[in-house]
Amino acid sequence: MQPVTDDVRIRELKELTPPAHVLREFACSARAAEVTFASRQAIHRILHDMDDRLLVIIGPCSIHDPIHRRFGRVGRDWRKNHREPVTSRIGLGLKLPGRL
Repeated sequence: MQPVTDDVRIRELKELTPPAHVLREFACSARAAEVTFASRQAIHRILHDMDDRLLVIIGPCSIHDPIHRRFGRVGRDWRKNHREPVTSRIGLGLKLPGRL
């Protein structure tokens, strides 16, 4: 008899909430939408050589990690201490409690 090797570490399966439901429940504020749009436009301009600033992407993998504020301060201070124009963005992943 051949040993079982498939799915041996799976304890349970949970159905995930569809993204459309999450978006309805946690709607984006007008301010968050403005910041997101402006940031994406700035990054696009930098990546396509329409803006000569240096793009620095820093950050933890989750905004629920207490160290995320430290990453923000590091980016802010780095930007202040360098003479060349720099834009920085914090890379974030959002985990909704009880959702993922």
